[in-house]
Amino acid sequence: MNSFLTISVRSLSLQLAHNALRPMIFTATFRRLLAFQNQLLNGYLRVMKNLIGVLSIVFMSGVFVGCEPMPKKPTAGGHDHAHSHEGPNSYADAVADIEKYQGIVKAAFDKNQIDDAHDALHDIGHAIESVGTLASKEGFEDADLAAAKKSSESLLDAFGAIDETLHGGKGKNYGEVSDQVDEAIATLKSFVKK
Repeated sequence: MNSFLTISVRSLSLQLAHNALRPMIFTATFRRLLAFQNQLLNGYLRVMKNLIGVLSIVFMSGVFVGCEPMPKKPTAGGHDHAHSHEGPNSYADAVADIEKYQGIVKAAFDKNQIDDAHDALHDIGHAIESVGTLASKEGFEDADLAAAKKSSESLLDAFGAIDETLHGGKGKNYGEVSDQVDEAIATLKSFVKK
């Protein structure tokens, strides 16, 4: 009987010792798993950071290679960009130029020859940028001037999205912005003095 008691006590002691060690074993294993998970996460974040950096370089080179940057606003003494052009002399000329270049861009997209729209997109940008200055020079009232500027900003957004598509970005095609373009041009035309 004594030996049975000794075995039972030893068995109980071993079981208690095992139960006491179980949380420590679990904790150590859990810590190792957490450390491994953190290593994986840090590695993933490093890879994503590098991938974003590479994609940014590729995107930026696609945007700026092969096409001049968007023109800066004209200064009093001329232009801050490389090429030269004759800009409109009056608000009515600016609106006429916008309509002309808009027709070229639309026709290029209708024929699915979007590369033909490249020069017209840059020229229309110059005409649109001149709207506010020419409207001010011609003495537009504040409300009309604000509406003309808002319409020109809308056109810059629309044609900027088209230009982005032309250069391989995720912009828009002409059909996606045609309503916006038509509305803005109609507003600009409403201020042309007859």
